[in-house]
Amino acid sequence: MKLLLENWREYLNEDKPISIEDVHKRADELGIPWDDDVQFMNWTKEITGKPHLDDLTSEELFKVCAALEGRKTNEKI
Repeated sequence: MKLLLENWREYLNEDKPISIEDVHKRADELGIPWDDDVQFMNWTKEITGKPHLDDLTSEELFKVCAALEGRKTNEKI
């Protein structure tokens, strides 16, 4: 997982923390529904132990972004 996080930082080409907006943008790019989506919240909880992005630390947001990277546009969470 650490390697995925490092790759995500390189992909962004910056050292600033990942924001909730970054997660939303990436999910949109991948065609993954996130707004009040129960499946997305359950999936986020499986990864971080917390269902809401607002409750995540910067490191947890990195984990969610890294996990989104491997998803296909039409793949369900």
